[in-house]
Amino acid sequence: MSNFVTRFAPSPTGLLHAGNYRTAVFAYLFAKHEGGKFIVRIEDTDAERSKPEFEKNIFDTIEWLRLPADEVYRQSEHRVRHRELLQKLVSSGLAYVSRETPQAPGDREEVIRFKNPGGERVFADMIHGEIRTKVDDLKDFIIARSFDEPVFHFAVVVDDADEGVTHVIRGGDHISNTARQMLIREALGIPEPLYAHLPLILDKDRKKLGKRTGAKAMTEYRDEGVLPEAMLNYIAFLGWNPGDDREYLSRDELIKAFDLSRVQKGSAVSLRSISTGCAGFPTTISAPMWWTSYVQHQMLDVRRPS
Repeated sequence: MSNFVTRFAPSPTGLLHAGNYRTAVFAYLFAKHEGGKFIVRIEDTDAERSKPEFEKNIFDTIEWLRLPADEVYRQSEHRVRHRELLQKLVSSGLAYVSRETPQAPGDREEVIRFKNPGGERVFADMIHGEIRTKVDDLKDFIIARSFDEPVFHFAVVVDDADEGVTHVIRGGDHISNTARQMLIREALGIPEPLYAHLPLILDKDRKKLGKRTGAKAMTEYRDEGVLPEAMLNYIAFLGWNPGDDREYLSRDELIKAFDLSRVQKGSAVSLRSISTGCAGFPTTISAPMWWTSYVQHQMLDVRRPS
């Protein structure tokens, strides 16, 4: 096994949709193409919004779509480590406890802010190339609500480092988060991973697909009879192609062909209906004839639906 490690890090605050799953698929295919590890980490530090039923949905989706994780973690299990490093930053003067004037109900009177050194940060994105950010505009940003409540930017940096993540593959909406995370890594003396930010998936109204916009849950497609192999193939082709005229690939063929250099750089890809997107690759098997034809032509290791 190589030392390449990717991760899929969903938060259990809603049902998994196609945008989430595409991130998982690309991270999985890249890791397996390189002979590396694929990690699933549940980012459950938002205690108010995290729900057990949403965590169950994450694992149900991964099981249905057959993306086996080599390791599984929960972010909430790392609170002691998060607290230790927050205290380290504060004691070294790289972060500080800030008195705040609450602007809305629930706002804290004290938070922990990162002391921004300013300047510019540059990273080479594996899809978009060189990206530069002037970090002065970020000011002294919040990294924790308290020593026991780190925010996303801090927790994800610590966890990625401790879990040995070498390649962070995630949605393009996270590009703006990267500079903050680079600053935190510098302060903690943590090596930088390589980044690949995927083009966003848009809904039929050309808006970002998301939990809060009512995106259809992946398990709904399962309940409608969509085959996991068809879904895997369909999602893999959202913003990527194998470099030839093949349209339908098995899991092993996808792993062999996958290359991040063939991911499109466009800001978004449109999400068509699953039935349209899988035309010619049956998504629902309603008769033995369809099943026999499907297996003969696709040669996939799957079982006939009951």
